[in-house]
Amino acid sequence: GMTSTTGGIWGCGVTAIVPSIIVLPIILLSVDAINQGDRNLITWITNTEINNDFFTVERSVNGFDWEEVGIVAGAGNSIEPLMYSLYDENPYFPVSYYRLKQTDTDGEFTYSKILSVYAENMKETEIVSSLFPNPAQGFVSFIFNGHVLNQPLDVKIMDYTGSIVSNYQYEALAARMSILLNISDLANGMYYVLFEQGHEISTQKLSIVR
Repeated sequence: GMTSTTGGIWGCGVTAIVPSIIVLPIILLSVDAINQGDRNLITWITNTEINNDFFTVERSVNGFDWEEVGIVAGAGNSIEPLMYSLYDENPYFPVSYYRLKQTDTDGEFTYSKILSVYAENMKETEIVSSLFPNPAQGFVSFIFNGHVLNQPLDVKIMDYTGSIVSNYQYEALAARMSILLNISDLANGMYYVLFEQGHEISTQKLSIVR
């Protein structure tokens, strides 16, 4: 005898194709960053949140290399505007760049636009003496005033855009130690010299005139 099947190998032959709906985890209304003395305030507002796990505020000295400032928990799910804020207690001078990273409960993440903040009135801590000579030509020197000798001293020279053009680190420190910087490869102009040791930061302007 013969066996007949109805519908063929595909059964009833109807396959429903349902388009997958892409749902944005958050809708960001705004993200802002402002200078408040020796710290910067980053604020942002969400309009809606779906499966939002947490936010990470990231900071950069040049807009390329990023480090974490802090993490703020998200609401998870929300259909009303929510405001968030975080202080950066150790901003860069003269400019810090920020971006907001948003991470879902499933680990997916997105970034906001990049913001820049100029810190005009950061407090000075006298880790070092004034730079001399200033204006300078080929060399500039300073005296290390710090009391902590077992932490490295980082010295960064930045141009007016905030880009680091020279980077030095001194490990073996002695009180009242004189340090000489070779600046012969830097073009004429105005620079910022950033001295950093632990949490202490000091900045000075340096003029190169030949």
